[in-house]
Amino acid sequence: MKHITCRTYKSFTFGSSEKLTEIQLEKLMECFGVATRPLEGGLEGRTSVTRIHLEGIGPVVVKHYIRGGFIGRFNKHFYLNLGKSRPGIEYEQLLRAKDAGINVPEPVCFASRGMLFYRAWLVTRAIERPRSLAQLGMKDLTSAVSVVKTLIPQFKRLLDSRIYHKDLHPGNVLIDKKNKIFIIDFDKAGVFRGDKKTLLDRYLKRWERAVTKYGLPEEIHSTLHKELIK
Repeated sequence: MKHITCRTYKSFTFGSSEKLTEIQLEKLMECFGVATRPLEGGLEGRTSVTRIHLEGIGPVVVKHYIRGGFIGRFNKHFYLNLGKSRPGIEYEQLLRAKDAGINVPEPVCFASRGMLFYRAWLVTRAIERPRSLAQLGMKDLTSAVSVVKTLIPQFKRLLDSRIYHKDLHPGNVLIDKKNKIFIIDFDKAGVFRGDKKTLLDRYLKRWERAVTKYGLPEEIHSTLHKELIK
């Protein structure tokens, strides 16, 4: 995995495996506080994104971390500093997944601001005209089932690498304009210490739960289940 270097710039802490210019950092800081929209393709996700053009890199997506659940009713933007930051963890997991041959958005950097409590952002290269597997499944089931079959090798690489993406569901699988698939939203991912069968069971249960909860066609689960347990 690439070495990650952290630096402080005007009260923000940035981390990246690439060197960013001050012009790029200034541009990013400008958008950290702007209004955002839901993460593309997510199923009522808690994160929001801002799309900008970053000089020398091109189109990027800035992910704004937003708290959900009961705590989110009172505190949507701040996290307690207990070690590695949320975007720092996700950045590392994206690099690890990429090294394992898993299609993920290219990570650019992560950033946070604050001491005991902090706000957080992650920057990745933009995926061209993305749509989620969840969106596709509601409009074109035949194409969605085809995407699920294409996704099987990606699942197997997650299993072989013992990467546990705790929130992997059809809303976190994006398809670009060339029909290439990407897995997103790794902020809750980590190394799984158990056996591969247990990890597979967890992936299948999470996937099935999302398909049922959001009223997606059952074939989106049954196809995945049948292909993975062969």
